[in-house]
Amino acid sequence: MEWIEWLLSHEFRQFLLENNLFFPLLFVVRLLGMTTLESVIPARKVPYRSVLFLDIIGFAVLVYVTTPAAGYLRSFIAVKPMVPESILNLPTVAVFLLYYVIGDFGAYWMHRFWHLSPIWRVHKWHHSPTSMYWLAGYRA
Repeated sequence: MEWIEWLLSHEFRQFLLENNLFFPLLFVVRLLGMTTLESVIPARKVPYRSVLFLDIIGFAVLVYVTTPAAGYLRSFIAVKPMVPESILNLPTVAVFLLYYVIGDFGAYWMHRFWHLSPIWRVHKWHHSPTSMYWLAGYRA
């Protein structure tokens, strides 16, 4: 059970952050968890054949275009925010809860901004899915 202790350790969290593996790991957890949940307890039937292609395209654009471009632009910013040691020393569950609360707050206000700006012409594609399931959210 040493590997479970390592997964819950400060060293593991630091490893994820230093190697940019936090978000890929989060995606895999969502992939496995949400796909299983939607298969076992579906809210409604999703016509995967007709919606999956566009959602995979949206996800690919996010991963291979938007995220690298944001990383490149971020390299020009003089002050790079670091995760304080006091946050990293919190229990793993607290770190994830804190991430979700702060991340959700920021995401909400960014989303509101996209509705009130010229970015709406691009952003409205995010509101076009006719079937809602976990991967459709990546169209943002």
